Amino acid sequence: MSIKFLLIDDDVQSGDAPAERYAEKLTQVSKGALTVGTYRPQSIDKVLAHIGDAKPDGLLVDVAFTNALTEEHVSIAYDGMALAQQIRTWQTRGLRQQRHKPAGISSGAPFQARCYSRIHQGRHHG
Repeated sequence: MSIKFLLIDDDVQSGDAPAERYAEKLTQVSKGALTVGTYRPQSIDKVLAHIGDAKPDGLLVDVAFTNALTEEHVSIAYDGMALAQQIRTWQTRGLRQQRHKPAGISSGAPFQARCYSRIHQGRHHG
């Protein structure tokens, strides 16, 4: 059974699809041990709902969401670091207050969230 990660990146579904290629490469080099899906960020509520629906084992989050827009075509008001921090905050609150867990965010097993920048991609599994 493969580990399921979700890549949250503002370049998902863009013309040259770098996020999809990155996700495919990670899946490929893991030889089936890892499955990486992709998601383009919108409002933070929609991102969290998608995470809850997808139920990944972990997240890979782009550091900067410079190309991400809301449905109203306005730049989103947060970046990948803020999203990762918000998820971490909700997890720790959930561990302390089991009855007030945010929807879609588990407070059970540790959830892995990592931020990355494609600037460093060339230095990894070429």
